[in-house]
Amino acid sequence: MLSQRLKELELAGVVERVVTVARPVEVRYTLTAIGSRLGPVLDAVKAWSADWAAHQAGKPG
Repeated sequence: MLSQRLKELELAGVVERVVTVARPVEVRYTLTAIGSRLGPVLDAVKAWSADWAAHQAGKPG
């Protein structure tokens, strides 16, 4: 579940949870400094997955 993953990421210090006092209550998650360093890693995974999908599409069925 998404809420469980967000809790795990918060405990790991990857995201920060901010709850507003307004009504309705709003919960926002932002990347921490260490979390923002994952950007290049995720970009590389995205590029690899696009290459892999193109390779798979070119294979005979």
